[in-house]
Amino acid sequence: AFSSAFEAVGAGNHRHRLELFVLPTSDQIENAIALGLILSMRPNYDALWGGSQGMYAANMGSGWQSCNPVGQVIKQGGIVCGGSDSDITDPNPMVGIHDAVNHPVTCHRVSLEEALRMYTIHGAYALFKEDEIGSLTPGKVADVIILGQNLSKLSPDRLKTVKTAVTIKRGKVMVEG
Repeated sequence: AFSSAFEAVGAGNHRHRLELFVLPTSDQIENAIALGLILSMRPNYDALWGGSQGMYAANMGSGWQSCNPVGQVIKQGGIVCGGSDSDITDPNPMVGIHDAVNHPVTCHRVSLEEALRMYTIHGAYALFKEDEIGSLTPGKVADVIILGQNLSKLSPDRLKTVKTAVTIKRGKVMVEG
C-alpha cells in the first residue's frame, strides 16, 4: 500500500509509520526499510505471549519465533519506535526496554542502547521533534527522568524493575522519589 501510494503521489515530506509491525517476512522488512518507513513495534507482546509455551506458539506453532523481530529490523538499518498498548501491556517504557533487550528469540534482541533509542530518539524523530526532544542536547526541552539505578551496571533481566527517581518537565522538577 505504501509503495503504491508513493508511486502515485510521492512520499512527500512525511515520516510514514507502520504500526504493529508484528509478523513481517524478510521481504517485508527489506521493503519497509527501503521505503523509509518508521516501524512501531511492541516487544512487550513477546514477553506476554512469546516463548515455546506462550499463546503465540499455541496458535502459530513455530511461527511464534518470527514475531516482533526488533533486532533483525535494527540490524538491517530500520528505524524502530517502541511503545505499549496500555490496555494490554504495561505503559512503563522500562518494561518495553527490558522486553526488547530480553526478547525470547535471541536474534530478535537489541542492545540496551538500541532499546533506549527506540523509546527516546526514534520516537522524537517519528514526530518531527528530534530538534526539540528525544536526547540530552543543549537547546532541547528539558523533559528528563533520572532513574534510580545505572542501567549499564544492571543485569538485563532486571531492567523492568528500575524506578524513576526524579521527573523533570520543561526544566522543572515535577516528581521526586
